[in-house]
Amino acid sequence: MSSPETRAGVRRLGVFGGSFDPVHAGHLILAQDILERGGLDHVVFVPAARNPLKASGPLASGKDRADMLRAALCGTERFSVSTVDIDRPPPSYALETVAALRREWPGASLSWILGEDQLPDLHRWHRIEDLADEVEFLVLRRRGETSGLPGFPGLRLRAVDTRLIELSSTEVRNRIASGKPVDFFVRSVVIEIIEKRHLYATARS
Repeated sequence: MSSPETRAGVRRLGVFGGSFDPVHAGHLILAQDILERGGLDHVVFVPAARNPLKASGPLASGKDRADMLRAALCGTERFSVSTVDIDRPPPSYALETVAALRREWPGASLSWILGEDQLPDLHRWHRIEDLADEVEFLVLRRRGETSGLPGFPGLRLRAVDTRLIELSSTEVRNRIASGKPVDFFVRSVVIEIIEKRHLYATARS
């Protein structure tokens, strides 16, 4: 969870959910873009227990993924990690996450960070109308793309232009499984955890 010192003075909180299996440079660069271009005070990374819209869950445990995130973000003041999802039984519903974060960050307005490719499935999210009442959605839109932001009444969407980063956790896992280096893809402190705990020795796509 985030420290009280980190919470002080935070009025606009960005919620960056995902598997982070593992966290890589693309996640960190996007988070910096979102913080600056989205007008946020702080971004909290929330590793998911299991996405209810995905057939399978993450490869690494929740503890391992949270530890990798904490290592990657160590020393930063405007980024932190919350384990509200992995501390409760799966699947991970965004509405429950928001309720827990409101208790952690009293008084802050919440912006849920969402990839533009997730918009078509947004209507399938658990109790999406109730969630739309609770948060604004910051939609990550790659620079140069001009597609619209479809939605439904009451849904608050705001586009944030971000960099085009062609890097995924799947690629990182597959490189590790095949013995290829990931030095420029993942922070060295994260690589140390991966090697020490023998994570991703075999990787699924």
